Amino acid sequence: MEQFNSVHEGMAELHKRNVGNKKIHALLTFQHNNNKLCKTCFLFDSKEDAGSQLVKYDRLKISNVPVLEMPAALAARQVAIDAELAEGNLDELGVVQEGHAEEFLIDFFETAVALAQDVKYVTIYITHSPCIPSDRKPSHSLPGWPASCTAKFAKLAADHPKYSFTIAFLKKYGNLQGNDAPQKFLKNLSGDRANLSFIEMKDGPPYERP
Repeated sequence: MEQFNSVHEGMAELHKRNVGNKKIHALLTFQHNNNKLCKTCFLFDSKEDAGSQLVKYDRLKISNVPVLEMPAALAARQVAIDAELAEGNLDELGVVQEGHAEEFLIDFFETAVALAQDVKYVTIYITHSPCIPSDRKPSHSLPGWPASCTAKFAKLAADHPKYSFTIAFLKKYGNLQGNDAPQKFLKNLSGDRANLSFIEMKDGPPYERP
């Protein structure tokens, strides 16, 4: 999680990371009861599973292996990954808990609200639309919360009925690609909650409500 002292800075960083980056990023922003934009905002990014992190940071990188021997090498590496994860905790291995950016945001939400104070509107900007239950790997790393980030946002809105939530995304993700009405689809999938809406940012970000 990163903290910024203005939404402008946070949005600039969000757009920057949206270019050529496979990770999904989410920016948490607030407006107060007087409709003034809270300057403090928080940026979160997704984390791969522990095995992928070990490979990514060259701890278990495979090199100089003939093509025909690669399947066996990959299988052996997976055994090594499983053994390391079983014997030690994530900190000792130099990796962090896996999860979608939205899950880390939700886990930090109560702390962020306390820092922002006097919250009425919550706007979450995401590089990609939240995953849905029918996607290949819907989010599952937040204990006690339903699978998929869309379902998690629905629960977050249900748990905090006094706040109005807007989820604004830059690109369509997973099975939502090709959907001509993603906002309506996500709204219906979330139970059509009165305090939860979705926006595809085609015409620029909705920084502040009128």
